[in-house]
Amino acid sequence: MEAPFFLSLCDMLFERGYWKPHLTQLVEIHESVVITLMCLIHNERPKVLAERFQHSLETVDHHLQR
Repeated sequence: MEAPFFLSLCDMLFERGYWKPHLTQLVEIHESVVITLMCLIHNERPKVLAERFQHSLETVDHHLQR
């Protein structure tokens, strides 16, 4: 995916209210979108994504459920 398109996608998701930051959230919108896209496009398991992005399985599961 081209960088300008990806950034536009992230901006659109934020502006339309599909992604809302939490006060204690450690993952920014860009990383959250990448985690979701990798799960959908490459059929990656949450455990693999947690290891790749160095987050807990709970954090990855949280982003995939939103």
